[in-house]
Amino acid sequence: MILHGEQETEVLSHPIPLEGNFVNKSKVIGVYDKGQGKGAVIVRETLTVDSVTNKKIFRNVTTIFVRGLGGFGVRVPSKITITITTMLSLIHGSNFIRFFC
Repeated sequence: MILHGEQETEVLSHPIPLEGNFVNKSKVIGVYDKGQGKGAVIVRETLTVDSVTNKKIFRNVTTIFVRGLGGFGVRVPSKITITITTMLSLIHGSNFIRFFC
């Protein structure tokens, strides 16, 4: 079972753009073993950047708790790098957002 632990959002661009094309770039920045039968914590960072200017708009850090996954021995930030990229388009004045994976 996966549980949402916590989430932090940092606004990196002021003012926040009302329209444009953006890319979400995610990577795992830490994997922590809580012990055999106690689970594991995975920490993921996602940067939202303007796909044209490459300007950083948001930084999100999400913590995920995975029950029953512990016992593999990692207790410090791991060297595992997993990158996931998604595209999204935001159109000013509408409630429409498109995601591309």
